[in-house]
Amino acid sequence: MKKTIKNKIVLVEDSITICRDLKANLSEFGYDVIAVFHDGESFLQTESSLHYDLLIMDIYLAGKLNGVETVENLFQNKIVPVLFLTGTTEEKIIERAKLLNPMGYLLKPYTPAQLKITFEMAIQKWKIDDELRIYKEHLEETIVERTKELFLAKEKAEKSEQLKTAFIHNMSHEIRTPLNAIIGFTELLINPKINEEKKIEFVNYIQNSTASLLTLVDNVWQLSHIQIGEFIPVITKCYINQILDEIEIEIKKQAYQENKNLSINILKFNSKPDFHFFSDPTIIKKIIANIANNAVKYTYKGSVIIEYKVLDNKAIVSVKDTGIGIEKNNITNIFELFYKIDTEKNKLYRGAGLGLALAKSLADAISARIIVDSEFGIGSTFSIEIPSVKPTDNLHHLNSLALVNNSDSQKEFLENFLADYHTKFKFFSNANEFCSIIKNGISFTHCILNVLNKEDGKNALSHIKKLTHIPIILLLPYEFFDFFSSQKNEDVENTYFLIKPIEKIQMTKLLKQLQII
Repeated sequence: MKKTIKNKIVLVEDSITICRDLKANLSEFGYDVIAVFHDGESFLQTESSLHYDLLIMDIYLAGKLNGVETVENLFQNKIVPVLFLTGTTEEKIIERAKLLNPMGYLLKPYTPAQLKITFEMAIQKWKIDDELRIYKEHLEETIVERTKELFLAKEKAEKSEQLKTAFIHNMSHEIRTPLNAIIGFTELLINPKINEEKKIEFVNYIQNSTASLLTLVDNVWQLSHIQIGEFIPVITKCYINQILDEIEIEIKKQAYQENKNLSINILKFNSKPDFHFFSDPTIIKKIIANIANNAVKYTYKGSVIIEYKVLDNKAIVSVKDTGIGIEKNNITNIFELFYKIDTEKNKLYRGAGLGLALAKSLADAISARIIVDSEFGIGSTFSIEIPSVKPTDNLHHLNSLALVNNSDSQKEFLENFLADYHTKFKFFSNANEFCSIIKNGISFTHCILNVLNKEDGKNALSHIKKLTHIPIILLLPYEFFDFFSSQKNEDVENTYFLIKPIEKIQMTKLLKQLQII
């Protein structure tokens, strides 16, 4: 029975009789002999135009090249599967042929059965060798890729270790400096000989040092919560003029404390006090303040200018300074955690390397973008592009919905349901975890609480109610409904019920009623 997919064969044999016999037998076995050559030279001249699966080569060919020499010449450019025909077992020529790793040898004279078995074994060997070759190439590529990845990981780990070491050093310095001032000036205040004017001066130093420590702790706290996914923006009206007025006071005070005679100007796009757009005002202020603080820190003379404009539903706030500037190769690094500019080796700049890293993380949290344009020795401009949420938009889209105490199946159902409405949310495994986040000042607009048993559900609801007045949706088994609906009014005030198993129609109706979706 012939094969449905024929292997293509090229035959190089100087005996016309053997060629005819081989071709007839191979055709009978299901192979397709596409070309026949009687010497090595003519085969090599034509070989590049042939597409074949196996080469049958007579070892002793007439002409200038024998079969082994012909294959050696061929293998200089490419490797193909070869089956040698031989009428001799001369050890020297056989050893030379072995070096070419042929698919096998067919000793003349042969029987059709021997021919068939030899060819089948040769084809099978080539397939195995080809698979091994492909696997080897893939393995080599994988090793190269993994080596690169390991090298990059090693570089990253080393850089991270260096940054952490620098951070610990900076933190130690940044904590010790204000602490020393607090301790020193507190001791001086105890001295009864100190007059009232000096005491006021010392108290100011203590207050400034305390504020510095508080800022440092606040930065660390916010960064840690961002990195573990527990920092959630709260979208509301953002009165940008008020924010800039507050920042102006802060950076003018900073410039005064650093004995810098800088021109600090705030240019307002819209001077109306009630002018606003929608975003998180606390985050906006933190981003601009951190960048503005850096501008004052790295500017000795000249000016710091903060201005904004509203364009294409974006507020673009720019902080321009005439400071030391940033080298081009450092611009991509300045937002890295713990990184500090040290281009001036004889000048020590205070700071733990957290300000810009925090600004970048906060900007990412509200989908804002920070663009830096700087010329070393001339100054820098930091532009913050802040997308404004339209008042008509659903303002709960930034993780303002809390899902508490959900089982895996319930969690999957809610996740798929809310995804259809592009509603963002945050899961909490239990009420204690949710309440701890609320205590840290992070707010939500709604809460969906999955009740697993009566008492735990009642305690969780009571605990949450003491901390927040947001609407709460209870997911209840039917047999719990009477128990919860009969609680005191204050315990179930602003509380809604959905009976499990939850039906999508019920869920959709209630969430639309509460403007969650």
